[in-house]
Parts: sequence; C-alpha cells; structure tokens
Amino acid sequence: MNTGDMKSAILAKVTENGALTFVDIEAMLEISGEHSLSATENVYFWDGISKEAVQAIFELRNESKIFYYPVDPIFYLSQGGGLKLPIARTLAQLQGKSKKLHWLPVVLTTRHPLAA
Repeated sequence: MNTGDMKSAILAKVTENGALTFVDIEAMLEISGEHSLSATENVYFWDGISKEAVQAIFELRNESKIFYYPVDPIFYLSQGGGLKLPIARTLAQLQGKSKKLHWLPVVLTTRHPLAA
C-alpha cells in the first residue's frame, strides 16, 4: 500500500473508531515493517511498522487530522501488545534526562486532546 492509500485507510479507521492503539491498527491494516514511530530519538510510540505507515501517520499528525493521546500501558497489555522498553508517562518526564530508550503508549485519535 502506498503512503497516500495508507494515509486514507488510517484516517478512516481512526475516525470510525474514535481512538485506536497501534495493536488495533495492526489488526485492521497491514502496517508491519522495520521502522519505528517516535516522539524523540529516545521515546518510541511504536516499533515494527512500515515506512509508508510512519509517513502516513506523520503527515496526518502534521495536518492536525490525528493526534497522539497518552494512555495507560494496560490499554496495550490487555491486547497482548506493547514494547519491551521502560514506560514513559510523559515526554516532559524524559526531555534531556535519559539516553535510554523508552516507550510512550498512545492511542491515535481525531479529537484534539485539549478539546472540550
């Protein structure tokens, strides 16, 4: 699937469901690959996804069509997913403080986290 098709498919699934984990998205779409989606060089949202999926999510986020919303790791663990990294609760918690890799569990949503 090319980046444009991936972008449309991800946006449609997130819109339809309100919020999705990467485990959810993997179950609905073929996004497996060898790339990572990260907030910083040390904080990962997800790993093992395709270049097209990374680019599609990046573009959707830059266009403010989807947002990352931090969630409790139980959202992922209850689905049998997650990354085998220490958990970051927030990006601010780690900024400039750790060189170690961390996982920040998020859902993708179309609703801005600060919207009322």
